[in-house]
Amino acid sequence: MPQHAIAILAGVLLALFGNELADRFWSAYLPLVLLLYLYCPAYRLLLIGAAAYLWSTALFHHHLDHRLIDAFDNRVIVVRGNVEDIPVAESERVIFYLDELEIDAY
Repeated sequence: MPQHAIAILAGVLLALFGNELADRFWSAYLPLVLLLYLYCPAYRLLLIGAAAYLWSTALFHHHLDHRLIDAFDNRVIVVRGNVEDIPVAESERVIFYLDELEIDAY
């Protein structure tokens, strides 16, 4: 079991610290890698590391898909408005409810 944990950690770290995020279509091979994991016991550590890598890249792509419209891509954004209520602080973000919202791009 410790070898499996190390293989999973290695796959995640490879995805996290890689110099470039792998293409989105590679994540489609995750079911095949998991199926090979079941039927090829000699390569289980390598396959579980590959599965962790593919799962991590799929998750990274999911988080990167939340973007603004293409007109604002690679531009400085200025958001103006009146804050209606106290901001809601969550674990990774703060949500502001704005009245008379205006978004400008430079």
